[in-house]
Amino acid sequence: PLVMFVAVVSMQAFLQAVHWLFTLHKGCQQPLWQTAVRLWDRVPVIAIVTLLFFYPGLVRAALSFFACYPVDSQSGLYAQYAVADAACGYWQYDMWQACWQGWHQKWALGLGVPFTLLLCGGVPTGILVLLWLSRNRLDEFQFRRHYGVLYRLYKCHCFCWEAVVAFQLVLLVLISVFGPNVGPWHEIILLNLVFIVMLFVQLMFKPYKFGRLHNIAVFASLCLNATAYAALSFAAAASRDVELVYKEVVGAVVLALHLAFILWAAYCVAVLVKQLFTRLQQRRTAARLSQRRRGPKESKRGSIVHPPLSNAETAALAGVLAGVAAGKAVAQQYRDGVPVS
Repeated sequence: PLVMFVAVVSMQAFLQAVHWLFTLHKGCQQPLWQTAVRLWDRVPVIAIVTLLFFYPGLVRAALSFFACYPVDSQSGLYAQYAVADAACGYWQYDMWQACWQGWHQKWALGLGVPFTLLLCGGVPTGILVLLWLSRNRLDEFQFRRHYGVLYRLYKCHCFCWEAVVAFQLVLLVLISVFGPNVGPWHEIILLNLVFIVMLFVQLMFKPYKFGRLHNIAVFASLCLNATAYAALSFAAAASRDVELVYKEVVGAVVLALHLAFILWAAYCVAVLVKQLFTRLQQRRTAARLSQRRRGPKESKRGSIVHPPLSNAETAALAGVLAGVAAGKAVAQQYRDGVPVS
């Protein structure tokens, strides 16, 4: 994540430098400090987006310090061969290392505990506190520019929903990391429980502004529930020699369901992007028409610069001119005494 953050900031710095050189070539003489301020102004947005993108992996890395699994036990038929019998088990990412012994204890206490508290508790709480204390500034331009990625997709009464999403991710990663300790059966049951609660909360609050995003979230929860229930049926039937046909059919149905979700989500995203571009084009057209009403713009050389008209603006202007010409013709006929039909 740190490398990605540095790479994105470096890319932004390169683009800003290219823009500054281009404006300097055009003779605009933009100060260099303004470019630096503009770049520094985008650092919070880049940091938040990078953190949200890598958040599940960071939480997994923090919790993995405590992922220990017992190997051998002193009880059983062959207790005399139980040589891997560490009291706290062995670290799942290095089964040669006994948990809470040697370097594992130092790393778990020195890095695992602080990072777990920071990522699992600090990030959701920080998002909640930041948005709640700034709830009266959500419509301010500067605040939306820096932190709008945290709440712009949600309705007004659910502006803190990103904290709920972060907490849900923590629960899912927690189950996936420590699931092997409780066994596959209980792990799948816990996942089912989390998915059902997520779906219920999603349907109750409907936090998203756009209906398509809400439908995507609900469909995704249904796909996760179907997958978890299919895995639960496989785990329950593993000791009964279930026919291979059942597993193939259920697996094919789950695969088809996920494929349909991917295609439908891609279609919804394409529609939303198209609507976004249409809205941006409308704003651009309105701004250019407003600029024309204010009068032509004068260049640095003293000449008058008229911005070119788009096709929509040309059609609208042609309609206005035709109406004006027709009105003038009717007025001329009236002055000449010609009866107007």
